[in-house]
Amino acid sequence: MNSATPNSRSASIATSSEDQNTAAKLTASMFNSLKGRPIQGRVYQDKEPPQFIAIFQPMVVFKGGLSSGYKSYIAEKGLDDETYSPDTNSVVRILGTAVHNNKAMQLDPPGVPVKYQKEGSESASFWLGLGGKDDYTSNKVSLDTFRDPHLFGFSLCKGKFQIEEVYNFDQDDLLPEDILILDTRAEVIVWIGQAVDPKEKKNALEYGQKYLELAESLDGLSPHVPLYKVSEGNEPCFFTVYFSWESSKTLVPGNSFQKKITLLFGAGHAAGHGNQGGGNTQRASAMAALNSAFSGPGDGGKGPTKGPGGGGGSQRRAAVAALSGVIADVETPDSPEKPEEVPEENPEGPIEPSEPIPEDHDSEPKVEIEEDENGILSSQSTFTYEQVRVKSEDPAPGIDLKRREAYLSVEEFESKLGMTKENFYKLPKWKQDQTKKKVDLF
Repeated sequence: MNSATPNSRSASIATSSEDQNTAAKLTASMFNSLKGRPIQGRVYQDKEPPQFIAIFQPMVVFKGGLSSGYKSYIAEKGLDDETYSPDTNSVVRILGTAVHNNKAMQLDPPGVPVKYQKEGSESASFWLGLGGKDDYTSNKVSLDTFRDPHLFGFSLCKGKFQIEEVYNFDQDDLLPEDILILDTRAEVIVWIGQAVDPKEKKNALEYGQKYLELAESLDGLSPHVPLYKVSEGNEPCFFTVYFSWESSKTLVPGNSFQKKITLLFGAGHAAGHGNQGGGNTQRASAMAALNSAFSGPGDGGKGPTKGPGGGGGSQRRAAVAALSGVIADVETPDSPEKPEEVPEENPEGPIEPSEPIPEDHDSEPKVEIEEDENGILSSQSTFTYEQVRVKSEDPAPGIDLKRREAYLSVEEFESKLGMTKENFYKLPKWKQDQTKKKVDLF
C-alpha cells in the first residue's frame, strides 16, 4: 500500500497538496481498516523501489495528470498543461534490465534535431562539447550499492527527537513495546510493536519523517528515499532479510516477558505461571513485578513510563535475557515444597523396567565446528556441497544446519560462495545469510 509523490525537483508537474493529502488519508484509512496488516509506505517519483516497479509491467510514467487537483494547480499557477495525449508524438526513455527495475518515462521533446552516434565512432564535435576526449571505462556500473543497515530506537525529550543505535542487532531486539527504525540507506522502515500505545502507532510515519530530516543533515541521506510503516507480525521479506529471521517467534502473542516465558517453557506454562498453588512466594512476587514492568498502558500494567521508541529497551532486553536463569529454578528437583509422588497400583501386575538410556545417547551426533581467533569456522569432517545444501537428497548426518558452509572443502567453499572464508566471515551476519540463501545453504 503506497502513496506515490512526485519528486520536488519537478515543480512544474508537482502533485497538488490536495491530492497528496487525499492519498495519505486513503492509505491511512485502508491501513486501519485492515488492522495494520498491510505495509504502508510513501514513495517519491524517481525513487521507486524494486518491489514497487515490479507491480507495474510495463511501468510507464507520463507527464501531466488527470485529477481535478492537478488541473486546478496548473490553472492557478498559469502553467501549460503537458498531460500526455495518444494523438501527439512523445519522447520516452526506457531503463532497466529485469522485471524489478524496468521503467519508462516520458521526457520533454528536444528543441533541435536529434543525431545518433554509436560508442566508439563519436565525432570531434561530440567530444568538444564534453571538454575533449579522454580515457574512460566501458565496464558496466553496478547499481547494487551495499551499506550495512542500522537499527535505531528513539525518544522525544522536550520535543527534541533523539536516536540511539542498536548495535549487532537481531530479531530478539524487536520488542513488542517499542517502535524502531531500520535504515538500509535505500529505504527507511518504521517497525511498530503490538504492545505500543495506539496513539503512538498513528504517529509512526511522523517519527520516520523526523528521522529522515535528521539523517539528511547528519549523514546526507536523501529525503526522498521510500518510507515504510510495518507492524509486528506482518514484516515483509525486504525487512526480514536483514535479520536471521525465525517466523515461529512472530506467532507468539504477548509482551516481551510473556513471549520469553512461552519460548522457554511453552504456552501452557506461560498461561498457568501466575496460577500455581504452591511454589516460592518470593519468586512469584518477583515474576509478577517483572510482568508489570513489561506491560504497556493498554495491558493494565503500572510499570514505569517509557518512550515510544524504546528508550528503556536496553533494560528490558537485559531483564528478558536473565529470565531463563531465574525461571529455571522453578523446575529444580531439590525444591522442598514439591509434594511426594505416590505410585498408583497397577491391576495388571508390576511393570517391567525399561532398559536405561545411556547419558551420552544421541541419535544423530553433531559434527563439531571449530572457530579460530579471526572468527573463521571450519570442521575436520568435510562434506560435498550436494550433502550440505538445504534441498539435499543425501543430507550429511549430524551437521549444524545454521552453519552448513563450514563443512565445505576450501575449493568448494570458494567455488559456491565466490569468495574466500576470510572474506566471507568478515561480512556482517545478515550479509552472510543473504549470500548463503543464493546458493541454497540457508
